[in-house]
This record gives sequence, C-alpha cells and structure tokens, in this order.
Amino acid sequence: MQWKIVLEGTDEFGSAHRSELTIDKDLACLSAGEIGFSVEDGKAIMAHLQQAVVEQQCEAYVLTSRFCMDCENFRRIKDYGKRKIRTVFGCVQVRNLRIMNRQRCLLIFVAHGPSCAMSARIRRRRN
Repeated sequence: MQWKIVLEGTDEFGSAHRSELTIDKDLACLSAGEIGFSVEDGKAIMAHLQQAVVEQQCEAYVLTSRFCMDCENFRRIKDYGKRKIRTVFGCVQVRNLRIMNRQRCLLIFVAHGPSCAMSARIRRRRN
C-alpha cells in the first residue's frame, strides 16, 4: 500500500507551495504485527515537512530582505551557498543567498546617516 502525504500552503505574498511525500507499506509488515506508521516513518514525515516549511520561510525572508526601503528596488544577489539550520526535528539544509548592498544607498547612508526602516529600528534600540 502506498500513502501519499501532500503539504499545501500559501504564503503572505499569495504564492502557493506544494510538497509531496510517498511512504510504502507492504503486506509483510502487517503480517509481522506492524500496524500504522513506524517511528522511522514518523521521522521521515517530520523531516520532509520541516524541510518544506523552512525552505519557504527562508525564501520569504530573502525576498523581503532584498528589497531596499530607501530606493525601492531589489538588491542584487552576490552568490549562492548552502547553510544548515538546526531545528527541533533535525538539521535542514537550505540555499543561502548573499545580497549586495546598493552603491546609491551606501552613499546616502554615508552622507546623511542611516535612513532605511531597519536602521531606524537599530537607532531606537541604542537609545
């Protein structure tokens, strides 16, 4: 018997995400007294769910952090890498982006001080 677990979600931006996992259970396990999912099956399900959720959260974070509030443009991506994030349900490997700062925004920052929304929060914390 084959079980298909489908995870569907919609993020804050309206994008739909879908992830599928298939688990095979054969008749031999049933005759051996194994009913339901095993601990290994549960771990595989939780690892798959965690991977899908963490990847979507990282993509949403990158999308929001790439947008510059000062010039209202997206910053360019410098390069890609991989990063391991430790969660309650194990390690999840995600794609890690390095984002370039915009030269125009850096010049405004140096000449007039920080003016973006994030720097305003940092200034409030310091005071």
